[in-house]
Amino acid sequence: MKLISKEYKKILQEIHITGRWGNESIKPWMLEIIEKHIEENDVSNILDYGSGYPGLKSVLGEKYNITEYDPGIESKSKTPEPQEYVVCTDVLEHIEPEFIDNVLDDLKRVVTNKGFFTISCREALMILSDGRNAHLIQKPREWWKEKLLKRFNVIEETYIERGKEQLRVLVERKEN
Repeated sequence: MKLISKEYKKILQEIHITGRWGNESIKPWMLEIIEKHIEENDVSNILDYGSGYPGLKSVLGEKYNITEYDPGIESKSKTPEPQEYVVCTDVLEHIEPEFIDNVLDDLKRVVTNKGFFTISCREALMILSDGRNAHLIQKPREWWKEKLLKRFNVIEETYIERGKEQLRVLVERKEN
């Protein structure tokens, strides 16, 4: 199952080489949410899916067993094994539209219990080297929720407006 094109992977690798990109999960407010979920669900194994640099491991790696996956960083690009808790923050809107269903199916594969996802529903400030907006998918929360509900049960949902337009969901694995 293809998750990313060679061309886009090269663009992401260039971005990661030139700077720190993809650090949404280590912002204090995000860490507070993630640690709350970890404690409430007695989690020991975590997958940071689309970890960016630096990822969750840089902040929580001494407390928890964290695996990082990011196809744009060669050292983190190995196909991840399923984990009981998966964090996927500020990732899905960056997926190439033709691969979004594959990526969501892969997320379903790796979530054995629960996952926490954040998805921006607006344009990014960043423009990629090929001229596209960094948020390759700019869809409303309803579109995203429909995609997620095909694969997961949504336990908690928050939508942040005020210029951020971000969907935050805690999901659990759905057996089909």
